[in-house]
Amino acid sequence: MRKRYVIITSYILLLIPLAMWLRGVEGKYCIAAYIFSLLICGIVYNKIKDNKNDETMTENDNNKDDAKVNSVATEYLGMDAKDLCLQLLQKMNVKVEKEDDDENSFFFEYKGERMSFKASSDGHFVLLYDTFWKKFPATNLEMVTLARKTVNRANIEYNGFKLLYTFAEDTMWIHSNNFFLLVPEIPHVEEFFKSVLDNFLYAHKAFDEAMYELMKEEGESNKGEE
Repeated sequence: MRKRYVIITSYILLLIPLAMWLRGVEGKYCIAAYIFSLLICGIVYNKIKDNKNDETMTENDNNKDDAKVNSVATEYLGMDAKDLCLQLLQKMNVKVEKEDDDENSFFFEYKGERMSFKASSDGHFVLLYDTFWKKFPATNLEMVTLARKTVNRANIEYNGFKLLYTFAEDTMWIHSNNFFLLVPEIPHVEEFFKSVLDNFLYAHKAFDEAMYELMKEEGESNKGEE
């Protein structure tokens, strides 16, 4: 189609100097018009050729990306959540150890933070959890109230994890977890899994940020009352 367009355009442009010659225009002007027509035809042809080459390169790049995604999916095809999680961690050079009392529970260290996950051999979901990473004295009711509000706010304002708290004797402990789907059919599953870990790791900072904002708001409220 594009080639036909170039040919038709060339014929039209080449007819211009012929029409000029038939109307008695001086020869040098006809020659100049002919050269100009050839120049325009060449520019149009090269432009169409470049566009076609760009489209071909884009199509090739897309095919390469699709092939890469398909190869990754094929590599993990048929894996359950537990095996897939272990395989992805191994590919990230993360050392994983099994919990002594549960064959479906494992712990590992990611970017300096120790965390654990639980997944069965016949399931498609992973429970990621990080326990006992911040504490407050349970006898300090003011701090306990602030910590509770902080957990609630962080859970509303942030994604990728869920904060919770428990009490053990005289201590209030903060924990985090994330329950997510993990199957080989997820596009770019390796990048997806890494983003899950990074978002989960942000739970500590999110808690501190939420607590700082609450303390700031309470401080401003107390100033207003004065």
